[in-house]
Amino acid sequence: MAIIVRIIGLVVTVMTLFFSPALALEGPSFMSAHGSNPQIESPQFSPSGQLFAAVIGDESGRAVTLFDSQTLKVTNILPLGASKFRRLMWIDEDRLVIVQSVTARLTNIDASITLTAGRSENWVAIEYNLKTQKQTMLLTGVNRALNTIASGVPVRVVGSNGPNTLVLFGTTASNYLFVLSLIEHQEGGEERVIAEGARDTVDWAVGPAGKVLGEARYYAKTGAWEVWVGPELERLKRVQTGVSPFRQPSFAGVSADQKTVFVRVPDGQETVVHPVNTETGAWGDELPSRDRRFISEDGTQVIFGTVKADGDYLQYEFTDPSDQAFWNAIKKAFKGAEVSLQSIAQDRSRVIVEVFGGGFGNSYYLVNSKMGGAKLIGDLRKDLGPDQMNERQYIHYGAADGMDIPAYLTLPRDRPAKDLPLIVLPHGGPFARDEIGFDWWSQAYASLGYAVLQPQFRGSDGFGLEHLKAGFGEYGRKMQTDLSDGITDLVKKGVADPKRVAIVGGSYGGYAALAGVTLQTGIYRCAVSLAGPSNMSQQLLFFASMYGSRSSNSRYWHEYLGVKNDRDPTLDAISPEFHAAKASAPILLIHGVDDTVVPIDQSKRMEAALKRAGK
Repeated sequence: MAIIVRIIGLVVTVMTLFFSPALALEGPSFMSAHGSNPQIESPQFSPSGQLFAAVIGDESGRAVTLFDSQTLKVTNILPLGASKFRRLMWIDEDRLVIVQSVTARLTNIDASITLTAGRSENWVAIEYNLKTQKQTMLLTGVNRALNTIASGVPVRVVGSNGPNTLVLFGTTASNYLFVLSLIEHQEGGEERVIAEGARDTVDWAVGPAGKVLGEARYYAKTGAWEVWVGPELERLKRVQTGVSPFRQPSFAGVSADQKTVFVRVPDGQETVVHPVNTETGAWGDELPSRDRRFISEDGTQVIFGTVKADGDYLQYEFTDPSDQAFWNAIKKAFKGAEVSLQSIAQDRSRVIVEVFGGGFGNSYYLVNSKMGGAKLIGDLRKDLGPDQMNERQYIHYGAADGMDIPAYLTLPRDRPAKDLPLIVLPHGGPFARDEIGFDWWSQAYASLGYAVLQPQFRGSDGFGLEHLKAGFGEYGRKMQTDLSDGITDLVKKGVADPKRVAIVGGSYGGYAALAGVTLQTGIYRCAVSLAGPSNMSQQLLFFASMYGSRSSNSRYWHEYLGVKNDRDPTLDAISPEFHAAKASAPILLIHGVDDTVVPIDQSKRMEAALKRAGK
């Protein structure tokens, strides 16, 4: 049974949440324990910490399940349909928001406004009231608004009188333009626009009491940006400006007293964070935030710490010394394991953590500072306990030009690390990174006896500015040889058999897989490309059709690829489609028909080129 929601500007079909058959928690066995969806997802405390919600189930059925935090007993089950679950969020003790996504095409809002955007992944939210058992689709009460969350996720706001309200980032039509706006959703379902952006508004800052404290603007054609800050919407004033070809300003969070907003602004090829006083507009000194992510309360966006991926562990730093002491005690209790924060109660007395390695498998635990001890909520994946985990190491090796390349190496647990078949698994992005925690691809392959190498090639993010900048202009060039240099290193160490090496990846990793057997030859026995671009000129033209030929997106890709425009002839040299005749190994192409980042045409083009070449 499906609910068809037609809202002005967008038609979205959302599978009904709560009219599905009762969930059978013990369904059929997984095709693969590693590759299955987690049987526990997104555990989130209610504001008081007395309850927590999580998505429980497997491919046979899933449900949002509520637990008593003290006893871990189930208090409520809300079956989910077949939609794409994204996250859970509490408004208050009685109201829960469930965020899902669907792929759809925006339609005309009226005869005067024409939308030319293609299919895109759109996020929608449903509120469920535990007392009344009523479900409400959000962003359906404003005639000029699309019913999709435009940016990020709902922001919970404590109202001055009565129950909490919700402020969402939405899209409204204003003067024949679509703009980023803030829409308030009240408990009874009433909605209203509380702030409507300019055509170049890209972000808002909202305090925990519901006041609009900041607005960020980015002018795509020129690269100019502005930050506006004030104690309330009517008193926002421009406090900082700048120019960046492809980096936009945004808000990292706010302080509990609403006197400070934390602003991310461009600084060369990366962004830095500054505190700004909402009363005076005073611009504070840069915070030590490079390669760090701010931790904020779910909903209020009040910052209380930072986290950084530092090699083989996550480095947490909390503002409150008591929070830091609590975290240090947790880390000590799970000695040898990677511990990451999943949810924290407002009074900071309870946390839910994900634990990986160190003999703990990959599990969720609830830790109560008042009661002491940690309670196992459950393993993330069915039939995959500590004894089924393979060793994952953080290593370094040298590229041919001497550059240091960090990498993750996963080894099979049941055989010596000598002359192993090897899978090279480059990440997507490419301006992204892998981390030390559970990675189902590498674990699944290692369980079959393969060593798995995940190089953090030049251009990867999170390893410093110089490492990131070193990738500019090296797409299909040194970024590619960084991968094969890792093979050389493992062969020299006796870990890998050079005659048994495959390359597998998705998105940019899929491109690297194609390039590994066309731009390079004789290295890999086979290649698997999941949604990998094969024709870089066509991919850039697709981005231009989505975001505009003069957008920051286009400027970024031009610099990253080292080209002047979308039709630069040098793009052919790094496009696997034009080198299909040189393919030195079998290629498996996998692509989703609804892919909104790399269109399926990219794999179809590669398929046709390979067939023409008799490959």
